[in-house]
Amino acid sequence: HKLIYFNIILFCLSMINLFFASHISDFHQWTGI
Repeated sequence: HKLIYFNIILFCLSMINLFFASHISDFHQWTGI
């Protein structure tokens, strides 16, 4: 069960990374960084 949860967490992290990578320009505009 731990391995399954670990894979789900990795999948979620990869989805979040892809989301931020695709919206990084908008993110910079909103945060001003």
